[in-house]
Amino acid sequence: MGISIEIERIRAQMIKLVEEHGFMHPIVQQCSGQLDLLLLSYYQLDKQLKLKGLEEYAY
Repeated sequence: MGISIEIERIRAQMIKLVEEHGFMHPIVQQCSGQLDLLLLSYYQLDKQLKLKGLEEYAY
């Protein structure tokens, strides 16, 4: 599964959890942390590929 698809999956999951539990619930905070880590990985990958001139092969 591509990282961009995983980001969208976790984002959708977090929205659902917020609707059920509110922003400050621990499970929402945990999901938010997962999303943050995925986004950091995405941006690092993007940066590395751009430096190598391979951005068309990303994600």
